[in-house]
Amino acid sequence: MDCLPFYRSSPACGTGGHGILFGNLSVLNPRQQINGLTSFLDASTVYGSTPAIENKLRNLTSEEGLLKVNNKYYDNHREYLPFTDRIPSPCAQDSNASEGERIECFMAGDSRSSEVTSLAAMHTLWLREHNRLARALKNINGHWTAETVYQEARKIVGALHQIITLRDYIPKIIGPDAFNLYIGLYTGYDPTMNPTVSNVFSTAAFRFGHATIQPIVRRLNAQYLDDPELPNLHLHEVFFSPWRLIKEGYNDWREFCGLPKLETQTDLNRVITNHNVTKKLMELYHNPSNIDVWLGGLVEDFLPDARTGPLFACIIGKQMKALRDGDR
Repeated sequence: MDCLPFYRSSPACGTGGHGILFGNLSVLNPRQQINGLTSFLDASTVYGSTPAIENKLRNLTSEEGLLKVNNKYYDNHREYLPFTDRIPSPCAQDSNASEGERIECFMAGDSRSSEVTSLAAMHTLWLREHNRLARALKNINGHWTAETVYQEARKIVGALHQIITLRDYIPKIIGPDAFNLYIGLYTGYDPTMNPTVSNVFSTAAFRFGHATIQPIVRRLNAQYLDDPELPNLHLHEVFFSPWRLIKEGYNDWREFCGLPKLETQTDLNRVITNHNVTKKLMELYHNPSNIDVWLGGLVEDFLPDARTGPLFACIIGKQMKALRDGDR
């Protein structure tokens, strides 16, 4: 391979000025990177973030506005994601399989859909939901064109994404108090709201979810019990794209959120009650200001009825409010 397509290495236009959403943490606003995905909660994981990807995912010969499905494999007549057209794909293969039995990576709106089996399952559910809705809409509105059916089904799927995210998911991870403080009730579209996704949200705060992934991938039967014919898998056996980001900034972002700056291990002990953790942090970083924002935010004590501490609740809450209120 001659090069890797790494969007985050390119500077975004207009960086260097003052950001509207997250302001300025220094005299000169730092260089920002290009977001290769859409910012909005628009189900781009299902439909892609560009017209080119969207067209690759659509079944353009269907009169029902369907998405493409796998033509080789089915799950008891239920649809699977189509295989990528990049052959051979980088996905691992069964060492006992012949060359003709290759199982390529799946193709979905997000290129990471084959990262782990549980993620592929989620992408598969959304594919099936779009096609279910499209067939139902066409059955009710037989005069609709395939394009109309597709777009209307996509609107519904996008709405489902937003409802599940903002009604069911975000309140559970940042807690009801932080939700009311940073997001609040929806009062309508705000044209002054900048819905840009911030670096600290995408690369640190919202990555807290990586720490919630279980090390064992359980494969269940129809009764949601472990299937004796399909043993559990270790995550490292199915995860093909690990990464790590180490960069200080923990205290800077605490100050941005109006939280006290932490100077000593005693200060850390007030937000992290596991003192063995704070001791190890000080041994590794020597000063709280050297702590990576992702790690620091990850080990803070959870807020009541939440899955995140004060820092990540603030960053996630501010970002979600911007995405909701800045979406026409």
